[in-house]
Amino acid sequence: AMTQAMVIQGVKIHERQRQMKKDIGELTKVSDILNYSVGWPEGS
Repeated sequence: AMTQAMVIQGVKIHERQRQMKKDIGELTKVSDILNYSVGWPEGS
């Protein structure tokens, strides 16, 4: 059970990292990049 939970959390982290890379890649203004909220969205 613990291994399965670790794998599931690892997949969630990987998906979030991919989403953050995509989001940051689409930002064009320095101010938008500096204001980008790193971490998990509320309710995750």
